[in-house]
Amino acid sequence: MIEINDTCAEDPPQADAFRMILIVFIGTIVCTIGIVLNSFLLLSFRRLDVFRSNLLYLFLLACLDILVELCFMLIFPASLVWDYFRVEFLYTCWHIYIKYVSTVGQVLIAASTLLIVAASFERYICSQRSSIQFSPQRRFLFISIVFTCALFMKGSVFFELELQSLPHCPPFQNLRLDLSEITRSESYKTIWMFWCRSIFNVFLPFFLLLVLNSLTISNLNKLHNNGFQSILVEQMPTLLRRNSEACAARRRKRDATRTLAALITIYLLTNTLNLLITIMEFINPDVLGSLGEGWTYKYLADLSSVLTISSTAFRLPVYFHCNRDIRTQIRDFARSCFIDQNEKKKLGKLTMPITASSTESVL
Repeated sequence: MIEINDTCAEDPPQADAFRMILIVFIGTIVCTIGIVLNSFLLLSFRRLDVFRSNLLYLFLLACLDILVELCFMLIFPASLVWDYFRVEFLYTCWHIYIKYVSTVGQVLIAASTLLIVAASFERYICSQRSSIQFSPQRRFLFISIVFTCALFMKGSVFFELELQSLPHCPPFQNLRLDLSEITRSESYKTIWMFWCRSIFNVFLPFFLLLVLNSLTISNLNKLHNNGFQSILVEQMPTLLRRNSEACAARRRKRDATRTLAALITIYLLTNTLNLLITIMEFINPDVLGSLGEGWTYKYLADLSSVLTISSTAFRLPVYFHCNRDIRTQIRDFARSCFIDQNEKKKLGKLTMPITASSTESVL
């Protein structure tokens, strides 16, 4: 925090009824649902060997999603709440932690996107031939590269934000979040903050996922047709067991591909608005700022954020629908949590009178 002796001025209001409904009400509900579902998903994975299979991507993605949803609630709804209801305590806390939470959130979002790209690349490689498999060591290497790239691309956000303190000013004017000195460099702002981040965090992942998803589905269809033809040719009884094992392996690969394809499709749909906004910022950023005195741009950015966070909140239904192994684990975990508990309660109610009567007979 840097103390400065500047003129006291309150920032213009950022919250209105529409933003309160969209971000605070809808956004908070979506994040809460996401935290519950992703936590449930993590607990369902406990019986699976996720560290030696491609389910590791989904496991890590669920962990990142929970953290991203927490960061979203700490950043966007919290800022609108203190601005709309004038909560001084929340105003002070938000300005103290925003630099750290914003950096963590940006790194986590970048890591989530790159993690989906890495999983899509592995699935594309494995879809070329049924015999290709990724070793756990290679998968851990890919994941390490993902987190390193995310930290490299978005870790500098921490040094781009600067909290300024104006102790002589009244509340709601005594703290100011501003860009730091390094962002005043035109080359840094234009080349790194805008061009590099927009290309490597928005455009490139979007089109990579689009291409890899299409190629993977095409390869899977070819493998399925070839496998079906080979089964028609091989009619010997001694090969029945081998064919059944091959069919099971193909079914698992098909489920994994369907899961990833659905995951990528949801990502592409929920990030299309963000892509369009970024393209408009490339072409003519002044147009966005002039629409509705800047409020239209804020509404579009808020809607883009809610759409993006919604993709992290509803991955469990996608996994449940597309992947049989995950569906089985989710059902088993739900049965152990809810059905077993109800049975224990019923058993307890039934055994209590029996115990009392038996005690009376003994006495």
